[in-house]
Amino acid sequence: MTKRPAALILFFSCWFVLGCGSGPARAPQAESRAGASPTKRDEIVLSPAQQAEGGIETQAIAWSEQPQTLRVAGRIALADDRTARVGVRTVGLVIAVYAGLGDYVKKGQVLARYHADEVRDTRAQYRTAVAQLDRAQAGAALAQRNYERAQTLLELKAASVQQVEQARQDLLSAQTAVKAAQIEIDRTRDVLEDDLRVPADPHPGDETADEVPILAPVNGFIIEKNITPGKTVELSTETFVIGDLSQVWMLASVRQENLGELRVGQPAAVILPGDPGRTFSGKVTNLGQEFDPATRVMQVRIVLANPENRLRPEMLANAEIPVGGRQRTLLVPSDAIQQIDGQDIVFVRTAADRFTLRPVRTGETAGRQTPILDGLKPGEQIVVRGSFVLKSHLLKSTMESE
Repeated sequence: MTKRPAALILFFSCWFVLGCGSGPARAPQAESRAGASPTKRDEIVLSPAQQAEGGIETQAIAWSEQPQTLRVAGRIALADDRTARVGVRTVGLVIAVYAGLGDYVKKGQVLARYHADEVRDTRAQYRTAVAQLDRAQAGAALAQRNYERAQTLLELKAASVQQVEQARQDLLSAQTAVKAAQIEIDRTRDVLEDDLRVPADPHPGDETADEVPILAPVNGFIIEKNITPGKTVELSTETFVIGDLSQVWMLASVRQENLGELRVGQPAAVILPGDPGRTFSGKVTNLGQEFDPATRVMQVRIVLANPENRLRPEMLANAEIPVGGRQRTLLVPSDAIQQIDGQDIVFVRTAADRFTLRPVRTGETAGRQTPILDGLKPGEQIVVRGSFVLKSHLLKSTMESE
């Protein structure tokens, strides 16, 4: 492991003891070298040409009026009202699976197929009902003719009233049989075509006619997949979970003492730790129902638009929620801040060709800006681009001078 320069460690130890306003003790003048020309252990001298080559840019810092915010951590979660959990209509054996984790699917798309005995049994009932309807219709046609003949004979006084009434009863019974057969056909067809989504009258050669499809009920991404070919599925099986990621939730962990500052409808800015330059706008929609007994925090829900699907379930995130008035803050670009031995530092321009290391105390980074709590004054020129170049020169010069 590379040994840190002892002079810089001692410098950081003394700085905050004496106060950031007092200057560090002067170090012996270092020998001039090619490139940076150190004159103190905390100072770098660079000519304008060297600054241009290193991409050095400076900026005067000033007070900025910023809203007071509550910063909380949490995680991204699927929105319950935009999540579909896909089950099955009957027990069966999975034949094929067409969708995988992370796939984007559209409503109505076939995700998998499975074989179910209920298809065979219900189709047999359907065909029996069709045959019964044919027989019932033939019987009803005969009963209609017999009834009409009996009425004619009654008019000719060749048949009795009782015979006509019997013919009428036979006709009613035949018509009832037709209706019963039609009801059974409709029932079994509905089970096959609406519930099981297989054809009641398959075309010859249709190889999937006996396989029940599992369809996507919504557009979205496959978040969970719990089936494979050869697996038996039950009515309780959750085969897929499909999430519409165009809108997601952040579940923010808020401590009890901060809950009084929050209201439903407050705006929130959500930032991912790995992408601090990007902010997602959201709104507080639910303040939670009960505390977590282990952590003593409440899960506050923030709804976020996610048109590019960059936010995914279980990502860690931070939320900033405005909770009060405004406060004066010194903000600097986050890229201006470097670290040496765990201490945050910036480089302050003290002359056209001179830059001095300055330890600072920082607040929570918000996007590309970081508040400075101590160590800088308004109007000071700090390096906002190329600070890593100065840090490298400083460490190299200090090590060479020891």
